[in-house]
Amino acid sequence: MLYNNFLSGQNLPQIEHYIKLAIPFGILYLYAIYHPIAIGESIELMDASFYLLLVFAIFSKSNIFRGVALSICLLSRFSLIFWTPLYLWIIFLTEDKKNVFKIVGVMASMGMIFYILPFLAKDPTILTNSFEYYKIGILGEWKGQGWQQPGEKPFSIFQGLGFASFFYDFVGGDLSQKISKLQYAQLIFCISSLALAGYLFIKNRSHINVQFFSVLALKFNLIFFYAFVQVPYPYLFFIPVYISIYIISYFAWNIKKTQI
Repeated sequence: MLYNNFLSGQNLPQIEHYIKLAIPFGILYLYAIYHPIAIGESIELMDASFYLLLVFAIFSKSNIFRGVALSICLLSRFSLIFWTPLYLWIIFLTEDKKNVFKIVGVMASMGMIFYILPFLAKDPTILTNSFEYYKIGILGEWKGQGWQQPGEKPFSIFQGLGFASFFYDFVGGDLSQKISKLQYAQLIFCISSLALAGYLFIKNRSHINVQFFSVLALKFNLIFFYAFVQVPYPYLFFIPVYISIYIISYFAWNIKKTQI
């Protein structure tokens, strides 16, 4: 509904409006055909909807809306953890500096209500244990599925997504070392993408759309985050794909009508 309202606000020709409105459903159809498990056995569409909500929040002036959107994304997927400091820094430079503290206050409140009090306070080891379980899960996927023949390449790694398969084939060391090197690459590229985005913002801040730049920086950062994700499950890519749909839809087919 929000996406439809966004398209309606652009005053597009009717045919363009309906084609753009159909794109998200077309993506769902392709997933249903080629990766049905991604829809039937995961909740990633919910996470993708959180990120789309964040995109709309970026264009909002409401600190509560922006704080809530950032919080639910961070609580659902940690992929936002790299971009969030850049976004808060941009707000600090372009808006009333109090807005940053208000947004952080909302995020801290939601983190306290929905994570710290009900979970972390009852079991302080839950955070460190979750990282250990994550490492064990990754290593298990890199060893292959139980139904695979001995010597076969791990199914979850070799589905044509991300660089995990290249690290599996071409990087030296045992599986744990290869995974660690992939994680370091992910960290380096994610931080570098944000550094580049920050540099471009400083150089061009006087004549860019700050909100749209923030969305582009998010997408740019997610490209590297998911490219180097350790287990590239197809359903994980709902988030970057649907953010791309928004970016594409931002531009009218008649470029003269689009303000960047």
